[in-house]
Amino acid sequence: MPRRKPDVEEADMNGEAVGVTPNRRRRIHLTLNEDESSIDWSSTSERDKQRFSSLVSNDADALEMIGLAAGQAETTPITVDRDSIPLIYDTIAMVIKTSGRLFLKWPPQLCAFMNYTEEQKEKLKEPTAKVIEKRAPAWVVKNQDVLALLMAFSAITKEMMTNAIVQWQISVRSQSAVVDRGPEVEPTNGVGQATPAQ
Repeated sequence: MPRRKPDVEEADMNGEAVGVTPNRRRRIHLTLNEDESSIDWSSTSERDKQRFSSLVSNDADALEMIGLAAGQAETTPITVDRDSIPLIYDTIAMVIKTSGRLFLKWPPQLCAFMNYTEEQKEKLKEPTAKVIEKRAPAWVVKNQDVLALLMAFSAITKEMMTNAIVQWQISVRSQSAVVDRGPEVEPTNGVGQATPAQ
């Protein structure tokens, strides 16, 4: 069985070098899609993906070969669904109302007025989207549909709970009013006989 050639220098008993071979060259295997204009990442190993990422981010020559300047990353523009922006402000209003009730002891009547109008939300829509597109972490933009669902769910659930509490309070008050008045009785003249109607 042939002996594998050493990748690095080996020394004999006297400490002198016996065999020197260069390190093996590491390779990155990338498969192109059928159109040969993009990489098929699904058939690229995780190890090669990591090597490629490291190479592209650290090697100025590699960046130049793929048409990027050093320090410049190829990014696709981030877009935010403008229809989900009003949900952000519904959630903010919900947090303000809840905080006001819990910490500032606001009455429920005041909290009922703490909502953004549709006109206000419309005015805030575009500036908010621009800030999110420019400043938000990638995971926020990537998962904006999940975040929109969570915001809508929390706002609608809070509204449902508030309406249920109000309906329950109305029901309790109307029942206590009936109990306070007592049963309906005819007035008497003091000796147990009904007073004649006039």
